[in-house]
Amino acid sequence: MATVLDEQMKAAEKEWEEGWRLGPQRVRWLTTPPQVGDSAPDFSLTDSNNMPTRLSNLWQAKPLLVLFWRHFGCSCGVDRAGRLQKEYTDYKAAGGSVIVIGQGEPERARAYAEKYGLPCPILCDPNFQAYEAFGLLEGTPAQILFDAPEALLARDYSAGMKMVEERRTLGRPMVDSPWQLPGEFVIDRDGIIRLAYRYNFCEDWPDARVLTAALRDAAKPFAGKAAEVTTPGAGASAGDTTQISAVTKAIPRPADVPAAPPAPAAPDKPAESGKAGEATKHGTGRLGEGGPV
Repeated sequence: MATVLDEQMKAAEKEWEEGWRLGPQRVRWLTTPPQVGDSAPDFSLTDSNNMPTRLSNLWQAKPLLVLFWRHFGCSCGVDRAGRLQKEYTDYKAAGGSVIVIGQGEPERARAYAEKYGLPCPILCDPNFQAYEAFGLLEGTPAQILFDAPEALLARDYSAGMKMVEERRTLGRPMVDSPWQLPGEFVIDRDGIIRLAYRYNFCEDWPDARVLTAALRDAAKPFAGKAAEVTTPGAGASAGDTTQISAVTKAIPRPADVPAAPPAPAAPDKPAESGKAGEATKHGTGRLGEGGPV
């Protein structure tokens, strides 16, 4: 009799196959993604023990390093797990805590964490809500399969299915999204993003020294000045807005420099016959929904 984990693995492999057939869809930002100085998106995600965990509860305790993972069958995820094991004590010594966010359900996340020795908790985002809110895109074949044979770069279906069989025999089935790119973020105790690192290709790991420096810096007050601006949020429908903060710096003006006089008003210009103005919109709906624009 199939277990819950078996059924989840089977469904995740089908998801990968369908993603391979369709190709990457979210390859461009349709709104400005969260960046340094912005308030971090906050989510309640289930952990590998099926317990809800809110991100803000973690970063309010101490600066938080959030590691968004590739799919659970990817070799670069295995390599990142090995790096994390070596780097983890440095992150803790820098005063931070660490969390992994993956695409799998709690049962698969728990099995993955045990198999590869993840030293920190792992949260589950199978619907990519947090991935998209943090501005993480899907990669093109060149970004994901840059060292693969030409047939895989061309996204040949039979070549992809052959790779699936090879990975299954290695005990690392191809699951979830084939194209999702990872990312790593440092968030301070006020929920402000202090480092935003989005991978440009599959093995684009950040230098651990950058992450530890960002964690140390996150223990200090933020040097920028946050100004609230309204912009369409990830997952928003047309007309919805969410508040994000933008870093602004006051530019001093010498007291002895007079202000420039106002420009004269432009003369009225009659509308040209037959040329009506037309407003356009780009990217309503979920971040990247519908693919490239």
